[in-house]
Amino acid sequence: MSELLDVFINESRENLESASRGLLTIQSSSSHNGIIDGIFRDIHTIKGSSDLFDIKPLTALAHAAEDLLDCLRASEVVYTEEIGDLLLEVLDQISSWFDELELGTENMNEWKPVSVKLSDSLRAFINADNPKVTSYEEQPHPVSSSSENVIGNIASESPGAGPFTSTIGTFTSKFSSSSAIILLAKTQSENLYLIDYQPDHDCFFRGEDPFNVLITMPGLLGFKAAFPLLTSESDIYESALSFVAIGEADISEIDSHMAYYEGQYHVSHISRRELALSCAAEIRDAVEKLANESLLIAIEDGELEQIQSVAELLQTSGNHDPMTNAVLCYLAKGNEYPANSTQAHMQGSVKLESLQLTDNKHVKSVSLYEVELLQQQRKLLDAEYYNRELMLPSVANLTQQLLCRFAIECDLTCEESIRNAIDRALSVASTPLENSQPENDSNSIDVDSHNRHASSNSPAEEGAKSERHVVKMLKVDQEKIDYLMDIVGELAVAKNSLPYLAKQAEKEGGSKALSKQIKSHFSIVNRLTESLQSAVLQIRMVPVSHVFERYPRLVRDLARKLNKKIELVMSGEDTEFDKNLIESLSEPLIHLLRNSIDHGIELPDLRIQQGKAEKGRIDLIATPLDDSVVIEIRDDGKGIDPEKLKMLAFQKGIITEHQLETMNDEDALQLIFAPGFSTNEEVSDLSGRGVGMDAVRTMVNQAGGKIEMSSELGIGTTFKLLLPQTMSVNHVMMFEVADQMFAVSMDAVVETVKVHRSEIQRIRNQNVLVIRDKLIPLCELRSALGFENQEKGEECSILIVTSPTGEHGLVIDKFHEGIDVIQKPLEGVLSGYSHFSGTALLGDGRVLLIVNIQEILACH
Repeated sequence: MSELLDVFINESRENLESASRGLLTIQSSSSHNGIIDGIFRDIHTIKGSSDLFDIKPLTALAHAAEDLLDCLRASEVVYTEEIGDLLLEVLDQISSWFDELELGTENMNEWKPVSVKLSDSLRAFINADNPKVTSYEEQPHPVSSSSENVIGNIASESPGAGPFTSTIGTFTSKFSSSSAIILLAKTQSENLYLIDYQPDHDCFFRGEDPFNVLITMPGLLGFKAAFPLLTSESDIYESALSFVAIGEADISEIDSHMAYYEGQYHVSHISRRELALSCAAEIRDAVEKLANESLLIAIEDGELEQIQSVAELLQTSGNHDPMTNAVLCYLAKGNEYPANSTQAHMQGSVKLESLQLTDNKHVKSVSLYEVELLQQQRKLLDAEYYNRELMLPSVANLTQQLLCRFAIECDLTCEESIRNAIDRALSVASTPLENSQPENDSNSIDVDSHNRHASSNSPAEEGAKSERHVVKMLKVDQEKIDYLMDIVGELAVAKNSLPYLAKQAEKEGGSKALSKQIKSHFSIVNRLTESLQSAVLQIRMVPVSHVFERYPRLVRDLARKLNKKIELVMSGEDTEFDKNLIESLSEPLIHLLRNSIDHGIELPDLRIQQGKAEKGRIDLIATPLDDSVVIEIRDDGKGIDPEKLKMLAFQKGIITEHQLETMNDEDALQLIFAPGFSTNEEVSDLSGRGVGMDAVRTMVNQAGGKIEMSSELGIGTTFKLLLPQTMSVNHVMMFEVADQMFAVSMDAVVETVKVHRSEIQRIRNQNVLVIRDKLIPLCELRSALGFENQEKGEECSILIVTSPTGEHGLVIDKFHEGIDVIQKPLEGVLSGYSHFSGTALLGDGRVLLIVNIQEILACH
């Protein structure tokens, strides 16, 4: 996958999430003021960017969604839940396509029918609520008084012309008949096309050149450009252009040429015969004006060869006006002379008026857009950063094109000449044209007033505006951050080697001064390393909203599936987590939410009978606590009955009869975490398999956290996850067993004790130690790790640790200090050993094994 496509997918996923949040917000509240606009911008951005990668099914679907959203924000279509569901389905489909693009498994042939089906469903809402916008050609767009709306009679339509495939629209062109006759004289082809091209408003920001798209159109014969009249408040960087063009080419060639501008154009076939019939009266008038007896006799006799030869002779033998010359040229090419009887066929045929041919250069009206461009060129010539060699060719080229509108010429190699010409043009633009019609008087431009408006901002305001455009956010690939974290880990290892060097200098070299100096430098390096570690960890920290924002959609969909009404309330979304850690916890949180939705919240009728609100509530709360984060999932459902749990567990063989009778309620609640246990008697796609809560506890433990649960019958249930804020740097307690170094997480250490071996007692084949009237089971790590037993001394070192089953004592050989390490997962052969959770490298080069306390105790 290319880097540009990768950036597009990542940014588009953010737009999809934003649009999804907006749709869910609309469905949870009655008001949607401004939200539709935001969703429209998100979809519009995806559609525009997808044009760069030729993903036509995705572009077409996004365009259809954009059209529906445009109608929604214009209040032409009323928002309903059905529309919201369909838009969410569209977002899911686009997201699925992004997944395939990332994996490189995309199949455009499979995408196309899906895109067409969803697009038709979207447009069905537009057609049902607002028939006037069922086709693109019927949507009015503002044009200047010198431009006409383009309409015509369509004989056939292009299958690739975006929203025009579903219906045959009607165009009526107001071009001049003389221009139509000139076109007929230019070509004998029957493949004439008429295209209406309206570039997107933000096409310039994507590097598109609408004029270049137009003039490179296959077989272009002529075009008309409409420049809407702009005000001083208009954004000159947004396109407001529209074009109508005629040419000779197959419609498939046009579709191929316009492949990247799908949805921005409409092309239709124009019959050459219909074009001739539309000009029949003008052709006859021109022939009668010539009053040539030979030509009239040939026409009356219907002799095409005689008409052709006479027309050729008349064309070369005299000076005629453009209309007459065009008619003679038309007849000289052997075209049929339109009979009087054809006038009845002219209704509904294509008429052309005021067509601006490609060789025409004189246009009377001047738009504000062109004046703005001239002013910009003038400013460039006077700018301090002006570079003649680099900038003059560009300025001269654009200025020449603009000055043609004013019929002004200048020396394009001289800046002073260009300045004078621009000044003359601007002075002309500020004066109403003498020959302009009354209705065009309002279109004159007061350049001086516009300049005053443009220069009214103070320098302070300009500076503030410039400052606001400074980019303060930098996106970096996560792999680069992880690589930086690895380097920090190696630096930590190098730092930890300094105390060993100090000991070695004192022990072998006998230099206490050198040892003291090394220790002094160690404190400095340690401080800088810790600062660097903290800075890198902060880069990896992301708000929990990164994961939380996925859940409103999950709750909504499951609630609808189960016919329940549920409100999800999230808080503490700005609490920060390590990105790798929060991603690993996404699945456990989904399991817990599904558990609350399926098992916890009751059906609306049952809730009303119990005196509860019809709509259930689930709270998802994140709270920072020291170096940890607490995530709570709380519901106001029916709660959990401990007696029912115990009976179900006994029936499934999870607990014994003795445990059934003696187990307290708190322990009974923990049974839901037992493998294979479920309170649902029927297996569904949501629950009943007994793998959800067991998987939750496993994944939370692997993340270095723990899960707690409390429930009150008839009131609700709360799950509480206590998780480390980051897993990158671990503070561990080192100890020695059989001359090898091991460690446990400092969070699991309760205390360290040294006792006389006589204080250790044996109860039910288990060594135990009583500390402050508390019974602590002991585990001999030598035997648990497979080492040979050594001769037992009188004193015993015991490391008291905590686990989900309570406190335990690990019998070790020797205590060592605590240390910060970068923990690495086990790989290769060691990856199958669950006794260890990871490894770290010590400063003296030895490998430190991190013990998995829960697994060691379970095996013991």
